[in-house]
Amino acid sequence: MTWPLMKKYAGSCDADFIGFTGCPEIPRPPAWKKLACLAESLSEFDEVLWLDADVVVSTDESIFDDFPVDKIQAVVEQKTTEGCIPNTGVWLCRRPVLPWLVAASMHDEYVNHKWWEQAAVIHLMGYVSEGGLCRSLRASKLHELTHFLDERWNYWSGSTISEAFFIHACGLSGEHRLSVIKRVLNG
Repeated sequence: MTWPLMKKYAGSCDADFIGFTGCPEIPRPPAWKKLACLAESLSEFDEVLWLDADVVVSTDESIFDDFPVDKIQAVVEQKTTEGCIPNTGVWLCRRPVLPWLVAASMHDEYVNHKWWEQAAVIHLMGYVSEGGLCRSLRASKLHELTHFLDERWNYWSGSTISEAFFIHACGLSGEHRLSVIKRVLNG
């Protein structure tokens, strides 16, 4: 349901659109396939924008324009009741992030974490999730190489801004997530 707008957005940014339907099989929950799909894409492209399937694009403004050349990834750090959490549902990456994707994929302790691969990535960024709260414990090298995007690029139900470029139906149950996507798509 979200792919037509993603495809249109790619065209407006002069980018290729690749919709993953057959990512490599891995012995982990499906969300972990994101790391393998990103790695595969970065072997072909210098920059890749990952959008989770539950992201609705509502802009033609290019996310690539303000991505500093000295950074290897860009995410929105969402302010939640659980703390400030970098969200990889909208994830802009450059090829030098590849070793970090491999490192994240080796963090077995997050295989069944409620944030799956995102928990492994934010761990590498120096964040810790304990007692239901997430916080930045230390500035890691990956954190230093991260550009933090404005919240418009990953708007979610807890956002407090009025303008949204990408609307992300994250943190919701399947049926509720689908109803939010349909509501956004139908205006």
